Amino acid sequence: MSLYEPSVRSSSWSISQRFSRPLTTLEGWREITSGVYAMNSDVRMIAKADRFDPEQYRNNGSNGQPSLEHQQNNEAIIPIIPDIPKAYSIKSFAPTEVQPQTAAPVPVLSPESPHVIEIGQRKTQPKRVDYSKTSQQKYHVFSFRTKWLIVGIVTVIVTSYLAFHGIAGILWSPLADHIGRRPVLLISTVLFISASIPLITTPTFPVLIALRGLQAASIASVIPIGSAVIKDISRDPDRETFLVFYKSAQSVALVLSPLLSGTFSHLIKCRAIFIFLLSIAVAMFAVTALFLPETLRSIAGNGSAKVGAVHKPIVRRPAHARKSSNASLPVIPENPSTLTVRTFMEPFILLREKDVAINVLSGAIIFMMWMMVTVSTTGLFKTIFNLNDLQVGLAYIPNALGVVTGSTLMEKVLKRDILFAFSKFKAENMLPPKAKLCMKELPAEFPLEHTRLRRLPWIAVCFTFTLCAYGFSLAYRRATVLKGWIAIPLFMQFVIAATAHARCTVHQTLVTDLWHQNEHAGIVANNLVRLLLSAAGVVLVQTLLDALRAWSTFLSLGLAVMAVVPLPLIQWYWGREWRAEREVKREIIERFTKV
Repeated sequence: MSLYEPSVRSSSWSISQRFSRPLTTLEGWREITSGVYAMNSDVRMIAKADRFDPEQYRNNGSNGQPSLEHQQNNEAIIPIIPDIPKAYSIKSFAPTEVQPQTAAPVPVLSPESPHVIEIGQRKTQPKRVDYSKTSQQKYHVFSFRTKWLIVGIVTVIVTSYLAFHGIAGILWSPLADHIGRRPVLLISTVLFISASIPLITTPTFPVLIALRGLQAASIASVIPIGSAVIKDISRDPDRETFLVFYKSAQSVALVLSPLLSGTFSHLIKCRAIFIFLLSIAVAMFAVTALFLPETLRSIAGNGSAKVGAVHKPIVRRPAHARKSSNASLPVIPENPSTLTVRTFMEPFILLREKDVAINVLSGAIIFMMWMMVTVSTTGLFKTIFNLNDLQVGLAYIPNALGVVTGSTLMEKVLKRDILFAFSKFKAENMLPPKAKLCMKELPAEFPLEHTRLRRLPWIAVCFTFTLCAYGFSLAYRRATVLKGWIAIPLFMQFVIAATAHARCTVHQTLVTDLWHQNEHAGIVANNLVRLLLSAAGVVLVQTLLDALRAWSTFLSLGLAVMAVVPLPLIQWYWGREWRAEREVKREIIERFTKV
């Protein structure tokens, strides 16, 4: 019950025109101690500053106005809250003007009075009332500690997803090479469905983290197994066409996913995205179970071998189609692979090679920088440009287009470069023009490292410069409020994504060339290091943005990229020597194995 409620003012202690009397003469109020008054069970402490003391107002005969002496004495007075016990708290309001009357000026007590103290709350020490700040609104109702908690929650979600996604690849690829492509796809899809159903209604944060981790671990098998299926069923001329189409489909999904996520969050609810993912997973499971045959050549050969029930699609091809296809394709027997501990540990064994480790680390650092820019987009653009969830989803499209553009163009450039290097090598060594050079059996003197890394200088310069300038495009309020300014940071995101993934494509291709005996191990090792570093980068970029400004954060990231410059240089000068040593060791091991 407040002292200033209308019912209290009207019924309990109405203020009459004789307010100039001492407070204890008002009906119903009694003074307990100095400055503390009570009426029935209601207790109030009232501190009167000079400017509100009616005894200080003197009628000079000019319509009840205060004297000139009083105005001069109280011109710069700020009411000071007296020293009070810790059991009280101060309600600070803006003061109201004193309304003069004929007999004496009567200050109207209202919720805006600055000298009201209520019992029941705590105040450690008296403070001056700063009226300049009373009208300012807080940026957010959350405390600093609560904001850090929210940032930590988001960081843990993203970090755990990336970590589970990277680690799970170590498990799925060897299993797919041993028990078959189809069973692994079905198992991983069932795990994804099992995680998506409770995510729709999960009530606690730990459960959310665990289920998102299970989603990441299960979905990690889809992309590498899809590539393996294409390689199982196609030869070199057609394989490239199929892989280009497969990667194009991934790129389309990459562009559409942020738009769909923003649409669901803005128009429906944030959990609606889990319902959408569940429906996609169910459709994927149905298509796989009904139509996808087993393609692992150690189990199905060229498709004509008899396989078990788990490897057979429910809807099989017509008998005449199977006979015609089997007649044209000879059965190619394959020795089944043996699943051992070394099979799962091969990605880590691969990292012991100096040239492979340099490429994996270089690409992972660049990928981490791109991921830090991507993850920080939501918070920065919402704060600086005041975007809603749908608009933030649209803001991710230039980034996704940059990923598609950079990786696609660089793949074509690398293919052209290697063909040109083959022709040049044949001419220098006087080989016949029709002689074929196989990537798995390249001679030690072939300049593989120079062929793959020759495009890196201009990519590195463009990436580093754009990353450093990106923070400045978000730093100045006078610029960001201009109409259309948002196009500048969005274009920079496109350039950052394109150059980052172009460079990652170079390093990934070189890793595959260097470790040709097991391409899947190279892909798994690359993804593992990338995603683990990206998980750490998500935590780092949020910490930097909280401690520094946007321009200093991304400037420091751009300077950190310069630390990666020596790694490709080392590969350029000593890579060929390391590759030759490894090939000699491999040949020696193969000879002893045959004996």
